[in-house]
Amino acid sequence: MLDEAPAKLERPATTAPIKLAADMTVSKAVKQSETIGNELKKKYLEAKSLTLVNDSRPVREAVESIFRAAAMFENATKTLSKQQQAEESEAEAAMIKEKNKKSSMLGGLELAAAV
Repeated sequence: MLDEAPAKLERPATTAPIKLAADMTVSKAVKQSETIGNELKKKYLEAKSLTLVNDSRPVREAVESIFRAAAMFENATKTLSKQQQAEESEAEAAMIKEKNKKSSMLGGLELAAAV
């Protein structure tokens, strides 16, 4: 008799999407968004020639959807850039605050020692 049970398939280990997202930083996201937006702009210019052959509504809408996607990535890049600037400003403010805190503590100790 032959074993006719379902075959055991070797499956590669998968990585959960949340772990992949953990590797993403804001600066990487900005760069990736810019890259995708630029690629979409190039694809739009390539696809625009399709409307020269057939300017029907489905063809035109398909080409224009590439343009809209590129515009959306441009907006996404702007939003990500603002987030990156905000995070950098917050980090800089925290460093200044910590520096001021340390210097004020030292000034208080010097004043107490002088009395």
